[in-house]
Order: sequence, then C-alpha cells, then structure tokens
Amino acid sequence: MNRDLTPSRRFYDHWQANSYASDACDTVGLLEAQPAATPALIPMIERAIILATHATLRSDDSSGMQGGLV
Repeated sequence: MNRDLTPSRRFYDHWQANSYASDACDTVGLLEAQPAATPALIPMIERAIILATHATLRSDDSSGMQGGLV
C-alpha cells in the first residue's frame, strides 16, 4: 500500500495526478472490498487516507480523480 500511495513527486501536473489516481485505485479498491473494518485494518485505512490526501494537496486534481480516492 505504501508503495502505491506514497507521493513520489513534489507536484503532480494534471496527467501525473490522473496516473497516480489510476495506479492507486486498485489499492483503494482492496480496502473498500473488505467486509468489515477490523481493528487491524483501521490503521491501514487511515494511512491510505493520509497518503492520498498528501498527494492530492500536491496536485492539479481538476479531474477530481485523486479526491475521489479519499
């Protein structure tokens, strides 16, 4: 999860932001597919939200794809 969601750029232009969101979509989908938020899963969900939010704050997210991940 850290590998897919950790921002790797200082700023993502429009195309890079969409690429980030597309790459991260599978990871977020796996978290969404869990039947229940178990105590072990909650820190991973929190970490995913933090990483995706950090990337969104460094991005041209005019398409809303990154914001949609959060």
